[in-house]
Amino acid sequence: MLESVSSPFQIPAQNAIEILQVHQMAQDFRREVECREQFAAYCDWYDRTALQHQQEWAAMQKDVQLRGYFRRNRS
Repeated sequence: MLESVSSPFQIPAQNAIEILQVHQMAQDFRREVECREQFAAYCDWYDRTALQHQQEWAAMQKDVQLRGYFRRNRS
């Protein structure tokens, strides 16, 4: 008896394959977008960190060189 009843959720095999292919492409696209966003965020973080380190290095270059000062006074 159930065999004669057609389910509204049954779709032809070709349509099912196409639907699954489109779904897979959508998932791949979402993963690609997420990966690119994560990479862009990493690049931004890296640039900010590099700039901060350069600024710290420049500030350290202006500091008094205490080690050299003490060495010269020993001689």
